[in-house]
Amino acid sequence: MNQTTRFVMGIYQVSLMIRDALEYIQNKETFDLNVYKQRKQFIEHGLIESAPLSRFLSQNGDVGKNIRNNLNDFVDAVYGDDSTIVSIDGEKVVSDKGQKLKMLDFIVGLHETLQDVMKGFINQSKNDNTYEEELDTFLKYDEKFFRSLLCINLVDQIHALFLDFNKAMQQSKGEPGPATNFILNDLKRVVGFLKFENEHADKEDEGFKKAYDASFLMLQYMEGSKKAEDEGTTIKDQIVEARKLWQVEIGKNEPEWRTRYQILWDKLVAFEQEEAAKRRAQ
Repeated sequence: MNQTTRFVMGIYQVSLMIRDALEYIQNKETFDLNVYKQRKQFIEHGLIESAPLSRFLSQNGDVGKNIRNNLNDFVDAVYGDDSTIVSIDGEKVVSDKGQKLKMLDFIVGLHETLQDVMKGFINQSKNDNTYEEELDTFLKYDEKFFRSLLCINLVDQIHALFLDFNKAMQQSKGEPGPATNFILNDLKRVVGFLKFENEHADKEDEGFKKAYDASFLMLQYMEGSKKAEDEGTTIKDQIVEARKLWQVEIGKNEPEWRTRYQILWDKLVAFEQEEAAKRRAQ
């Protein structure tokens, strides 16, 4: 491990905490308090003045300032004492299910931004002879795992909103109104996240291509541009198929990510210990 990899791994820890916030959009009544506190501590430590990401942001003018502001907004919204999205209730952690899209907006945008920052360091390392293939490969698996994890959540959100929309249409006797328009706007936002992920995904990955194709076919059935019955299937079947394909991608990419992360983490700890020993010797 060298200083470049160490620096990128410092940025990565913040990216990881952003990804893990996906848990808080899931339909669970409560969440683990200790895990929540650990995540809060990790992301706050990753944003202190001397941390790699904070140093990078300070060196990049208005762009860095905007990213920092967005990160601070995310921390306040999820881990702040006055958070309205995720909060502590006694010994429990609860999330406001009505703010899932606000959470997704943070996660999708910030995670992609930090991915771009880390890729920038990888590209630079190839020019200054500090490139380590192990880090590059790890980040590629991390990206695949993140996108598959995010997309299965997006399919679940689309499914839930689709059911809400149909229920609202039934209640209004098939006439659009404020309730249906509100749900439709939310649906469009989630579909927008899915399209964004598709645009930024690895186009050479056949498994991802199949999962995205199934997800967009599901959307075509939902909106009626394709008739499921004409192709001998149902909308429910296509939702199940899209979700199954994303689950396959999670099953492929999570073990690779987890193994490579542990290896890099152990090397990072050893590297930090060596650096600390050098400082003491001096």
